[in-house]
Amino acid sequence: MRCILYSLLLAAASGAAFIAFALTCIAPYTMPLVGRPEIVRTMTATFPGVRSIDIHNENGPVRVQTGADHEVRVTAVIRACPLTRNAAQKAHVTRYEPMSIEQNGDTLLARPVSGRIAEDVNIAVDYAIEAPPGTDIAIENVNGNVKVTGSFGAVNVSGQNADAELTAPQGTVTVRTLNGRVRLTDAAQGADIETVNGNVYAHVTGGALRAETRNGLIVARVADPSVTECNLTTLNGGITVVLSDPCSVAVDAKTQHGRARSDWPVMTGAENVLQRIAGTIGSGNMPLRMETVNGNIWIARDTS
Repeated sequence: MRCILYSLLLAAASGAAFIAFALTCIAPYTMPLVGRPEIVRTMTATFPGVRSIDIHNENGPVRVQTGADHEVRVTAVIRACPLTRNAAQKAHVTRYEPMSIEQNGDTLLARPVSGRIAEDVNIAVDYAIEAPPGTDIAIENVNGNVKVTGSFGAVNVSGQNADAELTAPQGTVTVRTLNGRVRLTDAAQGADIETVNGNVYAHVTGGALRAETRNGLIVARVADPSVTECNLTTLNGGITVVLSDPCSVAVDAKTQHGRARSDWPVMTGAENVLQRIAGTIGSGNMPLRMETVNGNIWIARDTS
């Protein structure tokens, strides 16, 4: 009985010590969020005669798709996340406008505006935009994913912590992101893609393709003879290129720590060893360069 009482007292003392430790040591370093994020404001506006869109966003996703009208329609949802109890109590009555959206000639500009946001509130702006086909799109997004869908003109995307998904652009494509994956489908004029931490998938039907990542794999599908060049580089990851029939490429593919293989016959005189393939497939019209340090290389046949 005495042992049981002693065990209970010891457990109570240990629990009290842990609570005191949590309150004095752990609690000051936890995220001081109070309440859940709240939609502060939704803004909708239309702009006629826009030929290019230029967006800079700090936090929140940006989605652009083709619309049926000749105008550009912008919906911006502003979300406030209070960081203190005082901010949580007043967030529902405060109407933040952390950005400006205005038309300058035939260009639509969206920019964050400093000084409009309290220090104890985190703000995110979610953009949903409908634009006519052929519009040029430029998006810089620091923290938030980017999705562009439709037959737009030139598309330029940059970000720090941002995945980028682009479908069926008709103009040239440029993507620069630090921590993010890139998925490009049905690009008519090729693409120039760079990321550091993320995979790259690119399907091009024309133009030149350059894709580079440091920590990630690359998959490229070259579906048309009008593709003029393909240059793929990664440090830690494999590289796969899918070629459709008929194909005509001059290959220089190499890996340091991996294996290189081709489903296509490489012409006589080519170098084809365990870690490198160099030579021609078909008549060798399109230059195809593939290089990785840690990963396999595969030149695959399109069976679809």
